[in-house]
Amino acid sequence: MATETRTLMCLNCQKKMNVEVKISKDKKPLETDPTGFTAGQSCSLMNLICDAEVPSDAPVCKECSDQLLVDMDQQLKLLEDDCAAYRQLIDYLKEKHSNADIASYKQTLRNLKAEESALKAQFDQLCTEEARLDAELMEKKAALEEKTEEEASRWRQFRDNHRRLLDLDEKTRNADAELRYAAEQHRRLADTNALDLVFNIWVDPADGIIGEINGFRLGRLPDRLVDWPEINAAWGQLVLLLDVLMHRAGVKSDNFKLITMCSHSCILYKRQVFIYLYQTRI
Repeated sequence: MATETRTLMCLNCQKKMNVEVKISKDKKPLETDPTGFTAGQSCSLMNLICDAEVPSDAPVCKECSDQLLVDMDQQLKLLEDDCAAYRQLIDYLKEKHSNADIASYKQTLRNLKAEESALKAQFDQLCTEEARLDAELMEKKAALEEKTEEEASRWRQFRDNHRRLLDLDEKTRNADAELRYAAEQHRRLADTNALDLVFNIWVDPADGIIGEINGFRLGRLPDRLVDWPEINAAWGQLVLLLDVLMHRAGVKSDNFKLITMCSHSCILYKRQVFIYLYQTRI
């Protein structure tokens, strides 16, 4: 078997190294691409080494191989510690449950599985019920929104009607007030004597003797002189009062007729004789 020195590249650190490779006559030399094992490959370095048939298929330098051995020793120690912990746990469980009834535990496990299946079926049923309730809730929400809109519309209608009612009530109160005022005025007018207001007849307290009508004195005394125009105006007011009373009482006279002309009022007889009610000054 012949040997051959080749220059290969470490798979880990990409360092070049010279390696003597034994070449068999019946085997074709392996051509190793030093760039084929670069960083980013899916296989790890350990997998490449394990899959290699000869050392030249997975060249690794001495430093990398030493580091690889150290890492493998650490992993082996961790695995041994885990195995020891598992053995200790198994021994503890065997010691604690040495008298345990395995059949009862299996039956309990079967019961728990059956209960789990029942609970799962119940959970599925509850999910279905929840979906149905969600759909019903959405329907109720839509109905609630519709009712809310209808309520708002009814409230606006009620507000408008209430405003119109208040306006009508205000108009009614105003009409009642006007009616009461008119009734009061009618009562006052009915109780009022128009003749007393138009023809005010009284006696001056200062004189105590001469009567007056609407402020005009009806006569004179020797010690109390009154102008004749005032007396004529007073008697003219008396003729007007007598004429109004006759019209209101429906009295008709065939012998005379009252002529109302203020200070020149007179009584007209059928004989066409005028009797003047004013006196001439002597």
